[in-house]
Amino acid sequence: YIPRIRVLCLNNNIQEVRGLAKGQNVEEKYINVAIEFLKNNKNMPNSKFFIDYLQNNKEIISITKQLTEGSAQPSDFKNLDACLEFSDKIFFEGENEFAQNLKTVLNNQVLEK
Repeated sequence: YIPRIRVLCLNNNIQEVRGLAKGQNVEEKYINVAIEFLKNNKNMPNSKFFIDYLQNNKEIISITKQLTEGSAQPSDFKNLDACLEFSDKIFFEGENEFAQNLKTVLNNQVLEK
């Protein structure tokens, strides 16, 4: 058994939510588990922030998949810039693997044109 999600609390205050993905992100398949845990503990300080953070990662993953599959174009996503801006506020450049993957896909699409 290997724990896949770590929620660090200090004085009953959520300090961080981490996983085993690159940059200590919560792995894609466990994001919903982490969100559910945080919703069940929504009275703890910072739970809403981490729910928003994880939902933002879910949205970035979804956008990346659709762009990679060719089922959508960047202009189809009104929230694309907001998702990346939210991620950039939380992480130093390059730490959020999901945002980095999306930026790579976007850059490759520009280069292909």
